Amino acid sequence: MLHGTTGTAERASIDVREEDVTHRRFPDDHEERLGAILDMANRERKSVTLLLLDENWRISPDIRDSWVDKIPGSEPPDCTLIRNFSHFSLTPNGLAMEGLWYHEGWMQRAWRITEEGKKFGWPAAAFSLQYAKQKGASLYSILGQTRSCGDEKSTYRRIKILEELYAGDSTIVELSGKLGIPRSVVRRHLRRLEQTGLVSVESAADDNRRNVYERNPENAGSFRPVSSLPRLTERVYVYFVHGGKGSCHEVARAIGYSHVGRVSVVLSGLERQKVLFSHWKGKEKSRVEIAGEGRCFLSEYVNVLRNAMEEGAELSRLSDLHHEMRRSGTLWEHASHGLRLYDAPASVY
Repeated sequence: MLHGTTGTAERASIDVREEDVTHRRFPDDHEERLGAILDMANRERKSVTLLLLDENWRISPDIRDSWVDKIPGSEPPDCTLIRNFSHFSLTPNGLAMEGLWYHEGWMQRAWRITEEGKKFGWPAAAFSLQYAKQKGASLYSILGQTRSCGDEKSTYRRIKILEELYAGDSTIVELSGKLGIPRSVVRRHLRRLEQTGLVSVESAADDNRRNVYERNPENAGSFRPVSSLPRLTERVYVYFVHGGKGSCHEVARAIGYSHVGRVSVVLSGLERQKVLFSHWKGKEKSRVEIAGEGRCFLSEYVNVLRNAMEEGAELSRLSDLHHEMRRSGTLWEHASHGLRLYDAPASVY
């Protein structure tokens, strides 16, 4: 039986059976470690949630109580958001462990810090809050949501886009090919990075340029309905089986369907299923380059975290920073400042 205490006297002690504990392994690969840390650091609220965990089991109301106690004047997230942070981000990445607590006929989830969370997570969270305060911008404005733009590794992908551009100017098509993600996803990431001043996009696309879909000859002929559009999926599939090809608008006209947006959803879905493949016709004239702020972000933040994941001198430095911030009380001052940046309107980096 693993024990813990709640943050208030009114609540009972939390006892979690070992068989009710979920403890995911923190990655061994350095790049996967960086991805796990970015998954935590993309929101200041997640960093604070991790820093509020300790070796005692805590349910979300307890974590919220600690939030109010440590960071007076800030607006703590509701318990649902704390549970989401802990369950969907901190636990899967091995920074926290999750337990099921059965009490008075009810089951609640509880969390506590892992050894890897103390070793890697706490220092990275403290450094991230300090960095956000120094730059006057929330890391969320740069890294965005953990899962966005149809990309389950959204935060890490943005870093890889910046690093590709650091190596040299590129195009959306080239970035898509190198990173293995759809061009539409690259565009959305670049749009956000451009808004924060980390990249510059010179768009001069050919008016006749279009994405053309064709049937994948390697596909055996099976497909799954896309979204809630089974009949439209079948119509589109039959069109390609009979030798059809073309852009989204061309396919919509060929099958006599007026809602081009829905056709686009089906085409993208069938491409993800590898039923179709697409290629561009027309010249790619848009160029993307990294801005000075983007170079600084990579060198001053990303590379520091990456080096820390290798367990060398950089991790020791961040650990010392974390301990000193806790000792002096500045940790929660930085947390308060970072939370204000997160809650403020999106600003240029």
